[in-house]
Amino acid sequence: MKNKKLIYILLPLALFVWGMIVYKVFFRTNAPEDPVAFVPNKTIKKSAATLPDTFELYLNYADPFLKNEKRVIPTNPPATKKAVGAKPRKSVVTVNFPAVKYDGLIKKQENELAIVSINGSSHFMKTGETANEVKLIRICNDSIIVSFQNQKRTIKK
Repeated sequence: MKNKKLIYILLPLALFVWGMIVYKVFFRTNAPEDPVAFVPNKTIKKSAATLPDTFELYLNYADPFLKNEKRVIPTNPPATKKAVGAKPRKSVVTVNFPAVKYDGLIKKQENELAIVSINGSSHFMKTGETANEVKLIRICNDSIIVSFQNQKRTIKK
């Protein structure tokens, strides 16, 4: 007896819901719901005085993906704005670093050879070797550390 009363209540409710769905799908009007049409504004004014970004990232934290390898942190401080009345700094000698590219790594047991391209010529180098005045300091899986005229650089693949 309980189940018949429940059917008498739920059956009309289900028919009503399905009737509303059928009505909205098949008999709805094509009138827009919002009578106000959207008109995009195509006149965007660009300011003539766009300033470049003046921030610098300090990435002196440990890389979570390279747990066993140490990261080389640059020793020279970031450039700061010059204060009024401050003494000029000593000029830094810039070195024309040759075009160095890390092409790959060859590992055989304990020996590691890095394939390094210096100014277009390829060299197979071990740690500590020098080619074209470029000394290979360290070999990592994804990068190498080289020095040229006492300046170190990290070269990535």
